[in-house]
Parts: sequence; structure tokens; C-alpha cells
Amino acid sequence: MKVTYSSKTSMKKQLCKTLTEIATLGFVAGNEAGKDALEFLSTSKIIYEIYQRVNEEDNKLAELRAQAILRIAEQVKKKPRNKR
Repeated sequence: MKVTYSSKTSMKKQLCKTLTEIATLGFVAGNEAGKDALEFLSTSKIIYEIYQRVNEEDNKLAELRAQAILRIAEQVKKKPRNKR
């Protein structure tokens, strides 16, 4: 069985969901460790989401920058300037 990036991501999300459910159950049962685990998992999810959004924006900017450079290079090839 070949594990792809998509399936790895899906497996990680499922594991995170399961751990959150376990922590929630511990919290509801009045377990202090469950409360701490739920707080940790919730904080981790928030930080991860913020990281993903920032990283996505950086990737978009890099892609737009590369496209702009290619367009400029095409224009220079079409209309080179002779300074002599």
C-alpha cells in the first residue's frame, strides 16, 4: 500500500480528532489531565491553523513574484533595448 501525502494528512487529522475526543471525555469526567490535554490540543490546533494561513499567503506571494519575473523576461525578449 502506497501512502500519499493526502492520506498521511487525513490520518493525522483523524488522529488529532480522536485525541481531542479522548481529552474531551477526560475533561467531562472531571479529570485534570483531560482538561490539560484538551487545552493543549486546542491551543495546538489554533497555532497550526495560523501557521498554515501565513504559509499559504507566503506561497501565493512567491508564486505571484515568479509570474511577474517571467512576464518581465518575456517583454524584455520581445523588445530588447539597444543602447549603442
